[in-house]
Amino acid sequence: MERHTRPKQAFDGLTEHYRRHRPDYPSEIAEWMIHRLGVRPGGRVADVGAGTGIFTRHLLAAPLRVCAIEISAEMASQLQGERHPRQATVRGRAEALPLADCTLDALFAAQAFHWFDPDVALPEWHRALVPHGGVGLVWNDRDVERSAFCRDYEALIVEHNPDHRLGYRDLPVEETLRGSGLFTAVESRVVEHLWRSDHAGMIGFSRSVSYIVNAMEGATLDHFFAELERLLALHFPEGRVGIPLRSRAWIARARTG
Repeated sequence: MERHTRPKQAFDGLTEHYRRHRPDYPSEIAEWMIHRLGVRPGGRVADVGAGTGIFTRHLLAAPLRVCAIEISAEMASQLQGERHPRQATVRGRAEALPLADCTLDALFAAQAFHWFDPDVALPEWHRALVPHGGVGLVWNDRDVERSAFCRDYEALIVEHNPDHRLGYRDLPVEETLRGSGLFTAVESRVVEHLWRSDHAGMIGFSRSVSYIVNAMEGATLDHFFAELERLLALHFPEGRVGIPLRSRAWIARARTG
């Protein structure tokens, strides 16, 4: 299975744009994951690859006790600054959780599983979960089938970064979970929603994307943003931006015995 490898510094310098301009997840899909996994209020969970805490806040609202695990020192520092009484923030990797055995009722990863090595991460997660504990994975993806702007935006990215592949997060999640021999009772759900922003928000979002900012340099990056402004003016002349998203989620239970 093709994987990205996320270095510790992949989002360094992008944290503020990430915090301010990344889209949220529908409460509906977060509530579905928590409910189907049977995590009760006050349960112990982890958000692995927590980033700036977008999904962490859904877990805190449940209300759960959350360990936010993040590899980036810059992002972890931003998370630590929020100081929620039910949130602990630690630096760490999905493949080497800084947690004792049987610590968690559930473990979640939002917009992050494609960065992990499942052959190493899944045994680590199973180790940290209580018997029959749960795993939840979720992504927001732009829906190019419902948006001419999204199609033009993807084409613009590929023009400036030929290595970018639409659907790079389209991983065989169910097969990976079941194939590990460690998880069962896999379920999935898709929720369509609309992310509302404006021109500045879409530009800020793009400045948080590693395969844009880290893959383009100098004049190429300047040209990308000039063309993005042109596309925004073409598709959203009044300044209000609507991006159709698909939130895809999977849950599974840890096998025992």
